[in-house]
Amino acid sequence: MICEAQPQFHVRSLPAGVEGFVRVQGGVHVAIERTTCNLGGSRAWFLCPTCNRRCAILYPVKCRICLGLNYASEHEGKLDRLLRKAIMHRAMHGQSKGGIAPAFPSKPKLMRWHTYFKARKQAEVFERKVIEGFRSQITGRSA
Repeated sequence: MICEAQPQFHVRSLPAGVEGFVRVQGGVHVAIERTTCNLGGSRAWFLCPTCNRRCAILYPVKCRICLGLNYASEHEGKLDRLLRKAIMHRAMHGQSKGGIAPAFPSKPKLMRWHTYFKARKQAEVFERKVIEGFRSQITGRSA
């Protein structure tokens, strides 16, 4: 099963400074552990009731390891990862739909030209690899 499709209880949804235990789904008490941060303060973690592992997200009442859940990206192939990276670069420039088919978005107002051209070049490399990969799948040759 995929983590993103499951109901979740995130440690960030707790009030600041909560200590000890919290009650989650079904009245189960889950321990909270705090670790110190390098620049001061502390970070809260759930302790999984099953394996006692620190985690930030509980799925129903266990961590994702105990439930055998995976992230969707763990099932992606090489071309899927490249396509996701290319689309992510376009999204950083304001494109919200259309994949890699439309022209690359124009420079956002406050972005430096150097940064824009660098990100555009990276996106073009990913897009070229995606197109070459799909082309090789169609023709039956390996890239």
